[in-house]
Amino acid sequence: MKYLVTLFLIVLNFPLWAQTDIVKDSLIKLASTFKFVEGPCTDVEGNLYFSDIIDNKIYKWTLDNKLETIVHNTNWGNGIYINKKGKLWQCEIKGKQITRYTSWDAPEHLVNPNLKNKLNGPNDLWLMPNGGIYFSDPDYSQKESKSNEAVYYLAPNSDEPIQVTFDLLRPNGLVGTSNGKKLFITDHLDNKTWVYTPKKDGSLKNKKLFVALGGDGLTLDNKNNVYITNLENSSIDIFNDSGTLLTQIKIPETPSNVAFGGKDRHTLFITAKTSLYAIKMKTKGQEKSY
Repeated sequence: MKYLVTLFLIVLNFPLWAQTDIVKDSLIKLASTFKFVEGPCTDVEGNLYFSDIIDNKIYKWTLDNKLETIVHNTNWGNGIYINKKGKLWQCEIKGKQITRYTSWDAPEHLVNPNLKNKLNGPNDLWLMPNGGIYFSDPDYSQKESKSNEAVYYLAPNSDEPIQVTFDLLRPNGLVGTSNGKKLFITDHLDNKTWVYTPKKDGSLKNKKLFVALGGDGLTLDNKNNVYITNLENSSIDIFNDSGTLLTQIKIPETPSNVAFGGKDRHTLFITAKTSLYAIKMKTKGQEKSY
């Protein structure tokens, strides 16, 4: 009987038990009093950059645990990507643009101004090994008549994004594997995450359901585990590459997005409404290819 009770407790608490193989330390709050933080991304050194959408800022959390304001007036900047050379791309919700910063005071707009008003407000983005950009364009406005909500691809040296999804209800977070062979996209409204195979021209094929969880943001580690923000449960849900739930990390606030960083890339940073959190992992974030 004692062994049956023990087995029952192990099964009942499976996520907590599995957590010992992935999570190293306890969750800590790094900073708070933000308005709405999102878009975490780290540079090659491990410094974290993230956006406060409503406050129109990009912040930097340094390796020595200091908070710096990098950019003001971001037009409700959201998702961020930083490549190996330190260039930073960001989605502008109100600006309806994809912006590249080669210097902090001289942003470059990448979408043709004649086309940008066809967009709702870019939300999240991912750069492919060839420099092409996938970005989601959901519609979170309160207007009754909704516009097209899709994922787009902006080819290198082009200012005209092409639509690459046509049946998602509200695409939001997206992340690709470093080899460019897979692209994961969350559908917030349909509460599902899909995985695709990108083609050379940027179009997508082989759409497959990854998990029945839409969430908001997501990231990958170097073991191909997928980390998805679970809004209803206020947790980070971690799945292996087959879509099996490995564990959950509970967050005191509703999480918006996640990214690996720190000097050794073992730190999982979590943006959650008004706060920034971090937790040490046994796994590392995947390497960037671009």
